[in-house]
Amino acid sequence: MLPFYAVSCFVRQVQHQNQLLSHCLKKMKPRIKWQPLVKKAVLLLITLVVLNQLWQPFRGFSDFYITTLYYLLAVAALVYIARHLSKKMQGVVVAIIAVLVSLYLAEVYLRFIYKYPLTYSERQGGEYRTMYNSPHNKIEHSDKRANPSKTYHTNVMEPFHLRNYNTTEFNYTNEHFNSLGLRGELPPRGKKVICAMGDSFTESFGAPADSTWPKLLGNMLQTIDTNLAVLNAGISGSDPFFEFKLLQQLQQQYLVTEAIFMVNCSDLLDVMTKGGNERFLENGDLLFCKAPWWEPLYAISHVFRLAMHNLGGYNYNLLTYAQQQLHEQKALQTLQTLFKTNIVPWAMQHHIKVHIVLQPMISSVINEDPTYQLMQQTFSAIEGVNYVDL
Repeated sequence: MLPFYAVSCFVRQVQHQNQLLSHCLKKMKPRIKWQPLVKKAVLLLITLVVLNQLWQPFRGFSDFYITTLYYLLAVAALVYIARHLSKKMQGVVVAIIAVLVSLYLAEVYLRFIYKYPLTYSERQGGEYRTMYNSPHNKIEHSDKRANPSKTYHTNVMEPFHLRNYNTTEFNYTNEHFNSLGLRGELPPRGKKVICAMGDSFTESFGAPADSTWPKLLGNMLQTIDTNLAVLNAGISGSDPFFEFKLLQQLQQQYLVTEAIFMVNCSDLLDVMTKGGNERFLENGDLLFCKAPWWEPLYAISHVFRLAMHNLGGYNYNLLTYAQQQLHEQKALQTLQTLFKTNIVPWAMQHHIKVHIVLQPMISSVINEDPTYQLMQQTFSAIEGVNYVDL
């Protein structure tokens, strides 16, 4: 919550801006033909906004310049409208403009000084990234030809990609990806392969390549059986639906004998926002769940975010508490069905042993999270798998 004094400062700022704008309008000389300039400015702002959305739809919403453009567009439109109104109504317009200016100053404060509320991608130094359906989540056919692995996941890196990390939490350079766009070394042909399936925790985002848990597990197993190898198939932002698609592809290339599915609470969110098997379209594209209609406002305005979190009761998933509970239950049922009807029968057919490893978050253990307890009950009831609760 903003400190109490910020509210009083906001009120004083509105009053000050109101007086300043009224004074400026009174001092304007009638002989100055500024109406054409206002028209051109409005058309220019509209053009810039449209070009921004055509060039990089939805992803560029969080850039501060686009937020500034929207505020300028609103002010310019009000100034133009005010020229055709009575003096009394012009005063109302001036008050509205003063409020917009104050809100813009609040945007600056929340974004750059208070730094609240920020999404995970923004805290890492990036831009706002929607979890729901957007043009960014569509796999282009040109990407599929360059990297066939992209037919099942948008976050798969290009073959032999070189990535440099520089986030608020960690940074390191020259991180190499293999020919499949995955992290770590690929196992030699002919060896029995254990596929480590998971999201960023399995990819070990933030850890050096020699310190990932699949790498450490592989080193341990090498002392037992030199014919065993562990393949790190973790992808940031992945979930069991993507992982099953990837596992099917890896089984065609390697002698896969076991598959470890590392599951955590973030997988529930992935299913809640991306859906189940219906996300995979026949043409190879992806279709995620539809976002709330107001997400564009949430993306560009930190003031709007503050209101939705504190007044609307919405969380960072753009859901209320009741909606979150309902969607989590549905997501768990969807994941249970995936393992029972798809993964386990397929694995038995190809003689692959399946392990489900339930990974708790620190907060889940400390707070005895009921969602995690429900996950324990759900995944432990799946037959035909080796269940491990960390």
